Amino acid sequence: MPRRATGPAHGKKIGTSVTIDPGLYQWVMEHVGAGKQFSSLSHACERGFALLREHEEGKWARTDKK
Repeated sequence: MPRRATGPAHGKKIGTSVTIDPGLYQWVMEHVGAGKQFSSLSHACERGFALLREHEEGKWARTDKK
């Protein structure tokens, strides 16, 4: 059984439901899992929202390693 989450954010996150394009979902799921870019679908969504916020606030943070 997985360990329960602990820390300052425990119990403070908001659950939501979204509908996304099947092609986008497939791409994300190819990058989710142990040793991949995202640990879960929620992690991928949260990272995407964070990058969108940074972009909108003029704080664009590149994540590629070029």
